[in-house]
Amino acid sequence: MHSSKNGRGTVEVLPGEPRPARSKFPKTHVNFWRDRLRRQRYGSKEDGTYRELQAFYVRINHQGREHAFTLHTLNETVAATNARDIYMSILKEGWHAVLDKHRSSTESTVDNPTVGQFLADVAAKAGLRDRTFRNYTNCFRTIITEVFKIRGGGSKFDYHGDGNAQWRAKVDAVKLSKITPARIQAWKVARIKAAGGSPAAQRSAKRTVNSYIRCSRALFSPKIKKFVNIALPNPLPFEGVEMEQAGSMKYQSTIVVGDLVTAAKKELKMAHPEAYKIFLLGLPCATVKV
Repeated sequence: MHSSKNGRGTVEVLPGEPRPARSKFPKTHVNFWRDRLRRQRYGSKEDGTYRELQAFYVRINHQGREHAFTLHTLNETVAATNARDIYMSILKEGWHAVLDKHRSSTESTVDNPTVGQFLADVAAKAGLRDRTFRNYTNCFRTIITEVFKIRGGGSKFDYHGDGNAQWRAKVDAVKLSKITPARIQAWKVARIKAAGGSPAAQRSAKRTVNSYIRCSRALFSPKIKKFVNIALPNPLPFEGVEMEQAGSMKYQSTIVVGDLVTAAKKELKMAHPEAYKIFLLGLPCATVKV
């Protein structure tokens, strides 16, 4: 999400929409940062769960590195000035000094947060690509939906109506502290068991839960945790939850080269000699099992 100006102040722009036009002001000017102020939001206005973080924040990119900073104010001019000052400090002192200073600031920590509050803080500060963040959060929300058997309030697949927003709002209202390793483990076992006794179905189910766990666990990685101001539960939701042995996903061919050569010689050598030559030339490159 990012912000743009429409003559009425700063407005929210959802991921995938055009970013603000290139500023005519340099980065050292307050007006450059005014159009780049953001507010993180989550939930759905329709069912009353819509929330918006009060203070502005800004993403600053310099020398190939990007980081989000909470600006601790609701005043747009003050926020833009603070953003400009942070950028100037980065130029003067470097990234490490500025990040250390802001990590040790008096920014308040959210105690006993909901899933929505946690994901909002990650979105604002972790610096993940939009596509990566959507993938991680969709996997995490899917696990939560199945763990707590969340029903009603819309379908997560209803992207044209408000069903997806209603589904997210219900999931985001769950307290993060309720998502324990024991519940994740029980979900994993139940999902694999529900796949049935077929070896192929079992392998597919194991690969699915591995993918969901891997993506969801990434939201709690050390690289992300150090930037969020959320009181994370102890233990973390996926702590100690092991991945399933799903077998190799490498292609295993059942083709016998000898039989293939015999068939090609019979069908191509006389009728299509040029095709037969191509077959023989390409044979050494084939990755088939003899």
